[in-house]
Amino acid sequence: PATISDARCFAGSLYSSASCDEASSSGRSATFTERAVYPGDGLTVVTDFPAGSLPETAVTYSRRVHLGNMFEVTPVSLGGTGIAALVAVIGTTAARRANRDRAFQGLTPGLTPNHADAVPVGDRRKTPVAVRFTPPEERNPGLLGTLIDAKVDQRDISASIIDLAVRGHIQVEQTGPYEYRFHRRAPLNSDRLHPHERSLMEALFARGQVFDTAVVRNNETVAKRFTEHLRAAQGDLYRESQKLGWFRNNPYNHRVMWTVIAAFVTGIGVLTTSGLGQIGYGLIGLPLVIAGVVLLLSAQKFTGRTPHGSAMLDQLLGFREYIATAEAHELRWQEGEDL
Repeated sequence: PATISDARCFAGSLYSSASCDEASSSGRSATFTERAVYPGDGLTVVTDFPAGSLPETAVTYSRRVHLGNMFEVTPVSLGGTGIAALVAVIGTTAARRANRDRAFQGLTPGLTPNHADAVPVGDRRKTPVAVRFTPPEERNPGLLGTLIDAKVDQRDISASIIDLAVRGHIQVEQTGPYEYRFHRRAPLNSDRLHPHERSLMEALFARGQVFDTAVVRNNETVAKRFTEHLRAAQGDLYRESQKLGWFRNNPYNHRVMWTVIAAFVTGIGVLTTSGLGQIGYGLIGLPLVIAGVVLLLSAQKFTGRTPHGSAMLDQLLGFREYIATAEAHELRWQEGEDL
């Protein structure tokens, strides 16, 4: 484009400073010479032109994004962060409040009003447990275990199996330190069984009158079928507890739904933070990330008990308090006597 003011060339490996054999210029032409370029080596040529020879190649600058400049403190970023934080606080507070347990107001914990009585309903408060000397109205241990923490634990399943034995549906025989054999003593479809108990009976006796735990340990097919029936029993317990009016929604499905919502909010927050961070406004997205994480942690504690569910829970906790205090010595003696 203009008269060449200087010409140079380099040969060898990348970034080599070894000059090639010859580099010369004349007017607007330059000549570069190297006798041999070996495999893997290269040849770099350089030409100098007077300033202004290439006016269209003006220097341009682009923003290099890094953590140090993604969260700039400016009036715009602070204002946007404040609005996002306000929305996040209102949203998480509303979600947590909507999933609180409800309880009858003005009644002794554990009592329920008559149908004709109009009793106000409000959020359930943590109050000292009133000791109850009689068992709760509902006696099924699997359902009561679900009511306690809104989750179906393995001990709820175990308690249900023991209760089936107490009621004469099965007989339990210990065959080893950690092995048991179950004998069926009642029909699988007895009308005295709850749905989850039928699932447990099918898990134990779908293929005969006797079930041995050693078979589950040693037979993968039987273990898989047994696990499927246990999952069915867990689902039955969730549905039954909701059907009894203890929960406003199926506890398991409700937690899954809120977990998905929390993950979605967190994802939106991450994308917003990353996107706005490209122009220095990443602070605006952080409240959404925090709100999503808070919801994710809170979702596992969402129970949503109804007033009747809270009343039954108070009955259960009151009776448990009695068992753990007044009857503790008696229970230890009975355990020592294998009763």
